[in-house]
Amino acid sequence: NNPGNQPDKPLRTIQAAINKAQAGDRVAISGGTYAERLHIQKPGAIDAPIVIAAQEGESAVIDGADLVIPRDTALVAVQQSQAITISGLTIRNAGGIGLAISKSSQITVRETTVDSSYAGGLHVTQSDNVLVEKCRIFNCGRRFLAHGPERNNVALLTRHSNDLTLRENQVYENSDEGIAVSLGSKNVVVSKNVCYDNRNGQIGITSAVDVVVEANLCYHTGRPQFLTLNQQRGPGITKHDL
Repeated sequence: NNPGNQPDKPLRTIQAAINKAQAGDRVAISGGTYAERLHIQKPGAIDAPIVIAAQEGESAVIDGADLVIPRDTALVAVQQSQAITISGLTIRNAGGIGLAISKSSQITVRETTVDSSYAGGLHVTQSDNVLVEKCRIFNCGRRFLAHGPERNNVALLTRHSNDLTLRENQVYENSDEGIAVSLGSKNVVVSKNVCYDNRNGQIGITSAVDVVVEANLCYHTGRPQFLTLNQQRGPGITKHDL
């Protein structure tokens, strides 16, 4: 029942704050671990986005370890939203995808960590004008070991989306592909990312148009646990059916 707009009267859950948020509002998350699934479906404005961020200098963790989440859904979902910024969060232990953005526009994800997700890390589908920068995505797609490669296991994926920038991210030690610009993606910039030891390859472009891949560092250390099923190092940068 707290108003949530005073430091001494916070809301109990992040979702409660998101439900109250309107264009121009900032949801400030105090340090701690939050065992909750977040669903963001809000209309921000280009000149007044809704910002969901950890308090400066504090660590806010969204942890799905104790939640039952279907493997093809997400711990944090941004759906049918406009002008949303997510910043400074850690999203971990998702039973499915860590962070999924779908049917949305003007979305920014910055300085956010996604780790230990059973399926993929951060997926963008059917969305426009999305920026993902200075994020870390690792130890995702663990079901690949048992189920074989699938698109849903990719660490950082774009599909059927336009006008995206993926820059200065660290994508490493994932059990499938690191960054995949996939079917129906258009006008995508993949720049200055560090991608290594992703089992099925570091950066892959498939059935996409107007894609720029520049100044990325891609490598594989040869550690056995990150080799392909044929005991090979995953490739650096691949392109198919452009």
